[in-house]
Amino acid sequence: MLACPDCKQDLRASLHGKLHCRACSFETSISTPINLLPIQPRDISFSFRKFSISDPDEYLSRLDLTQPENKYSGPSPADDPAPSMLLSQVLAAHPAAKAVLDLGCGNRNKRPCFEFLGCQYVGLDLPGSAPDIVGDAHFLPFLGQQFDVVFSYAVLEHVYNPYVTLAEIRRVLKPDGIFIGSVSQGEPSHKSYFHHTAWALLALCEATGFRVTRLWSSGDTLKKLAAMGRYPKIIRYALASINMLHERMPIMAPRRMMRWSDQEKRLNQLHQAGAICFCMRPTDA
Repeated sequence: MLACPDCKQDLRASLHGKLHCRACSFETSISTPINLLPIQPRDISFSFRKFSISDPDEYLSRLDLTQPENKYSGPSPADDPAPSMLLSQVLAAHPAAKAVLDLGCGNRNKRPCFEFLGCQYVGLDLPGSAPDIVGDAHFLPFLGQQFDVVFSYAVLEHVYNPYVTLAEIRRVLKPDGIFIGSVSQGEPSHKSYFHHTAWALLALCEATGFRVTRLWSSGDTLKKLAAMGRYPKIIRYALASINMLHERMPIMAPRRMMRWSDQEKRLNQLHQAGAICFCMRPTDA
């Protein structure tokens, strides 16, 4: 499934422990991890469709905004419950998934989780982590239509051109595949470029050939600011206390919210989210 990161042609193994591209000068050693970062600088031309949704909130209100039922019972991916919800969504949206790309895999701590689900796992990240493949999310070193699932946990905010990254994800996904993950919205900056609102996710999908099938909130912004914000301890404690009041005393909400439907409340929660979890499919799936 590997491809040259410079020209996207297939790579061949030599008798000298090298992978090389017959179409260009790219060459790399067969090692652990395999270094498939692009070598040649080049310009990228990218065309995308106009964002044609006239009322994003009305569009969002018709989506599934519920948190998935947690049916994942395998190894714990992390202390954070969000990965378990995402793995449950993989089970719900693509139970027959086999090939999985963990984009921004870090130390590959989710590999046992996907192997528990019977998936073939490939982890890709930048140097300094512990991936199977060292690569760039803007130049994925894979042939087209290789993966049933692309999994991206808290990664999109760290890429400098999310449009190019999503176009690459769309290219390597199988036609019936899913792109699933989470992205920062109200979290403070943490070596991140773009934080995405629910509206931004819709715009990205429209531009790159995806459609959103599910969105849900992953923690309130107040809670994320208290945990991650670069504030004095007393300010972080105050934010955590306010968040606790917000969660435990819904009666403090404005009266108009008492008349909202469950879907309207979920949409409001989505707009207040510190992070947003998502599931997308190619538009022609």
